[in-house]
Amino acid sequence: MISAGNDNRPVVLQVRSANATGGGPEPLIFDAPRYLDALGYRAISVYMHPPGDGEALAQRAADARSPFVSITDRHPLDLRLVRRMLRLCREHRVDIWHGND
Repeated sequence: MISAGNDNRPVVLQVRSANATGGGPEPLIFDAPRYLDALGYRAISVYMHPPGDGEALAQRAADARSPFVSITDRHPLDLRLVRRMLRLCREHRVDIWHGND
């Protein structure tokens, strides 16, 4: 898990629901932390995906050196997903939620 530590910069949570390797916005999402850092923000990429289907996205994020959180999305009414996202927002003191879908 990515730690906020003593970093008090505003946090941008880049959220996307995807499977396999993703699609069109991944280059933007994985490059955003580098550009936002220069503007005084901290960005985290969060992917919600079907069970067992997040490894390729995690590798793409690692290749881009992008902070990445993988969250399993079992079905549209999965309340565990909602709780996990709320906890993530609290832990990182998220200021901006940027939905990519």
